[in-house]
Amino acid sequence: MKTKEKTGLVILSQALTRLMLVLPLLLFAFSFAAHAQEKTKKQAGIQFIENKLADATVKAKEQGKLIFVDAFAAWCVPCKQLRKTTFKDPKVAAYFNDHFISVALDAEKGEGIPFATKYEVQGYPSLYFIDTEGNLIAKNEGLIAADALLALADKVTKSDSQNKK
Repeated sequence: MKTKEKTGLVILSQALTRLMLVLPLLLFAFSFAAHAQEKTKKQAGIQFIENKLADATVKAKEQGKLIFVDAFAAWCVPCKQLRKTTFKDPKVAAYFNDHFISVALDAEKGEGIPFATKYEVQGYPSLYFIDTEGNLIAKNEGLIAADALLALADKVTKSDSQNKK
């Protein structure tokens, strides 16, 4: 082989070696960025504890907050719409995440069945504001717009703060 060809092969070999070292780092960086973006998407909206009313009650007692319950059914189209719109509204999410411990209960399964019986769920979606002792403060049945839900939540928190005085 000629010297120029050897030099060219050496340079090519070195470039491939560097690429093999850098490529895993690039893949890791892209993977990390995609994971962070997905996590941010999941965090947008009201943060619900799924199907664990007891866990929500403990957390609400620890933090001195009321409990917001979304009683839904898996087949309910308005329930899904509520989750995609009203619960994702930035103002609603900020207010609820600051003032309530929120729990989503499938009212036709598991812990949701006794809840639906106790609070007489008549249709879906049904939204409940309860205290840590299980006392009903307010409820809403059916689809609700973000501004109306905010107004109801504000009324509930003001009523609760007056009752604590």
